[in-house]
Amino acid sequence: MKQNSRKEINWHKIPDPKEYYLKYFPNLKLATEWVKVVCPFHDDKTPSLSINLKHGGYICRGECKTKGNLIKFHMRRHNLGFVEACKSLGVWPYAE
Repeated sequence: MKQNSRKEINWHKIPDPKEYYLKYFPNLKLATEWVKVVCPFHDDKTPSLSINLKHGGYICRGECKTKGNLIKFHMRRHNLGFVEACKSLGVWPYAE
């Protein structure tokens, strides 16, 4: 069995996007589904990173032009590979 399939990740164990992103952006305004913040992936002076607090997706409309889901954000933020990020988030379904 392939051990890095997106279909096999324990998606129901993904952290709540609001709680997860509040760790990195403590001044988030939680009243809307999409919020804009300063992107941590490039030298950003004005908010260019849009984060969806409902499903966890993000997109940078600034210099780095990156986008993805909560796992990809975690990978990039902590310089982790896919498997390591999934293990760190507690969504990796395979025993060691």
